[in-house]
Amino acid sequence: MMKEFSTSRTAAAGLFSSAFFASAIIVQFVGRFIDRFGPVRVIQYATPLFMLGLVCLVSADNIWMVQYGYISNRVLGVETIDMASRVIINKWFLKKRGRAMSLLGFVLGGQIMCSGAFNALMVDFGWRQATIMMAVVSLVEICLGLAIVHNAPEDAGLAADGVRPGAGSNTPAAALAVAAAAKQAHDESFTFKQAMSTPQAWVLIWVFFWPTIGWGGMNVHLLSICIEQGLPPSAVSVIYLAVGIAGPIASISIGFLIDRCKTNTAKVRCILMVPFLSALSLILSSCINGIFVGVLFGICTGLFVGVYQVIGFSMFATLYGRAHLGSIQSVYQAMGILGVATGPLLLSTAHQSFGSFGPALLTVACLVLSSVPLLATMPAPQKGVNTLWTVSWGSVWAVGDDEE
Repeated sequence: MMKEFSTSRTAAAGLFSSAFFASAIIVQFVGRFIDRFGPVRVIQYATPLFMLGLVCLVSADNIWMVQYGYISNRVLGVETIDMASRVIINKWFLKKRGRAMSLLGFVLGGQIMCSGAFNALMVDFGWRQATIMMAVVSLVEICLGLAIVHNAPEDAGLAADGVRPGAGSNTPAAALAVAAAAKQAHDESFTFKQAMSTPQAWVLIWVFFWPTIGWGGMNVHLLSICIEQGLPPSAVSVIYLAVGIAGPIASISIGFLIDRCKTNTAKVRCILMVPFLSALSLILSSCINGIFVGVLFGICTGLFVGVYQVIGFSMFATLYGRAHLGSIQSVYQAMGILGVATGPLLLSTAHQSFGSFGPALLTVACLVLSSVPLLATMPAPQKGVNTLWTVSWGSVWAVGDDEE
């Protein structure tokens, strides 16, 4: 594509960054649309626009059409449809939410495999024909999903986790039980303003922002990092293989662990795994001096990605409820997008200044670990409690008496 449109690497990087920054802005509106109209309706409206962007991309005869098509693909596909799908999972599951979200670890593995297939198709048929084939596959998958999915279990006469209330049949008593469960879930949920008024919300923003900077920077510059440490380019494939194997294992494991926790404060402690694994991955990336350390780095990174996927997209529904999840989740998703977008730029700047990626990677690792003391003592948020919590050594082990 760069050769066809005579585009420089700088312009291509600008296209990449503009798509991410546009996503971070538009996802705020998407979250509110999800809360107002429901995730299924949002997917229904986003899909035709998503396909229109792909049509514009494959028929592009100038770089501006490419830019529109790529940004549309990123905003309407990767962010909008993906976010709406995660909201549906969070609305459908409560006690099994961790395990349900962990299945997305296999989806991530499938995406990695699809990336390889797409690259192979581009080599054989060209990027336009490959994009058309992938667009058709995506459209079929989305339509099949829309045919069977509901916004929430209450729309199908069920309670959370697919449980049928009442006597287990379609009786008036069962319908009343479903309505009562839905009202209770709505009453217990935080509004967007209430959620953002809690100190826990800003701690979580800090927690999830810095790891995405590290992951975004490492992902883009991994080949350069390996070459800098004297490894051959083929080492990158081995590292990604380790990431792909460890990711789903970590997703399933953390999903079961979260569901085993009895209180929300206990689930907050599970978030500690995010900064620890992220920092360990960053530290290992700064000292990859052989294939063994490279594989170890890949495994650790895979564990981080798997844990982050489950915790990052299930914890907000757990802590703040389902009613306004779209608008709340969109803030954290935007921070992740900005982190992935700025990470490569920060590492490039640091490499130009210091002649090595090591100082920047270690600095980000320290910033990632700065959230550990807060997470170790932070209780689950409660409505009406917007003050800082009392820090003590006992609070590290006090998982609380809060109810889900």
